[in-house]
Amino acid sequence: EIELEEKKAELEKKMEEKKRELDEVMLMMIQGEERENEGKEREKGLEGELEEKKRELEERERELEEKKRELEEKEREVEGGKEREILLSLQGEEREKGLGE
Repeated sequence: EIELEEKKAELEKKMEEKKRELDEVMLMMIQGEERENEGKEREKGLEGELEEKKRELEERERELEEKKRELEEKEREVEGGKEREILLSLQGEEREKGLGE
């Protein structure tokens, strides 16, 4: 009977040890899943930030294109004004030559 109780105690000890090992494995699995979920959430957050930055960049590019068009238009206006000034100046010189003769 003593031998039976010793075996029972030994079995209980082994079962306790196996239970602890199982608990450790389960805990590691849960922690791994939590880290994986945190990683996925972080990835989603980063993807959201990236999309926002892309939208901001596209908006800035549109603004730059608009400013570029405005600048080109102003340059054409300035060039047109210079050409008119030159023509008027030449016409004035022609008139002066005509009057001088």
